[in-house]
Amino acid sequence: MINLIPVEYPGITEVIKNINFYREKFLNESVIVFRNANLSLDEQREFHLALGKHFNWTTANGCSYEENHEKNPAVGILGCDEIMLNWHVEHFYYSNPIIAGTWNMFNFSCSSECGKTYFVDTSLVYKILNEDMQKFLKSCILDNSGMKEVSLFAKSLLYSPVVEHWATKDPVIRLPLHDRDVKIHSVNGNIPTDKDYEQFETITKEIKNIIRNNQEIRIVQKWKQGDLVLMDAFKLAHAVTGGFKSEDRSFFGIWGHRDLISYG
Repeated sequence: MINLIPVEYPGITEVIKNINFYREKFLNESVIVFRNANLSLDEQREFHLALGKHFNWTTANGCSYEENHEKNPAVGILGCDEIMLNWHVEHFYYSNPIIAGTWNMFNFSCSSECGKTYFVDTSLVYKILNEDMQKFLKSCILDNSGMKEVSLFAKSLLYSPVVEHWATKDPVIRLPLHDRDVKIHSVNGNIPTDKDYEQFETITKEIKNIIRNNQEIRIVQKWKQGDLVLMDAFKLAHAVTGGFKSEDRSFFGIWGHRDLISYG
C-alpha cells in the first residue's frame, strides 16, 4: 500500500505562489494532503476556486456538501480495516465529469486508523489489463439508462468507459464498481453479440478484482482533524473504511468539473 505523506498547509497565498509545484505534485501523485489546514467552509471555497483558475476546472453554484455517512447502515458496525463505503468513481457517467475534489475534515475525533480513505488510480488499472481487454473496452459505448438520471452534468445516457484524462491524456476507466449496472449499447458501432456481453462481464470482473485486491497500487489516507485533501476525482476510484460513528467524522466537499457549466 502507498501511505500518503501530508504536507503542512502553508496558506493559500503560498500555494498559489508555488502553483506549478503543486500542479506537478497533483498530476504525479493524484492526491495531496494538506495537514493542519483547519479551514472554514468559506476558506475552503476560496482555496477551491483559486486552484480551479490555475487547474482549469469549473465549480457549480451551491457546490459544497457536508458528509458524515450517517445514512450508511455500516457506520458504527464495521471495523477500521473493513470497507464501509464501497469502491466507486464519482458520477462516472457524467458528460461534464468531476475532475477534482477538495475534502475538508473539520471534525475528526476517532483514531487515524479508522475512517481511512482508500484510492486506486484507474489509469493504472487500465495499464494492468491485457491488450485485448483494453482494445475491447475502448470500442464500447455504454447505456446508463438503468440509473434513470439525466442531469445538468449528464446530458446523455450514453458514454464511453474509457476516456482521456483531462490533463495527462492517459486512458482512464470510468465504470460502476458495485451495485449500479450499465449495459453495452454498441461495440465498434455495432449491436453487441452474446460474445460481446460475455467479454464485457469478464473485463468488468477483472477491473473490480484489481481495484479491490491489488494492494500494491492502493493509496491510503489516514485522516486527522483539520486535514484538507485535494484529489483527482476523474481517475481515482475510492472507498472508506469503518471504525467510527457519524458524530466522530465530518467533512465538507466541493467538486470541480472539466467543462464550463451550462445552466440552460
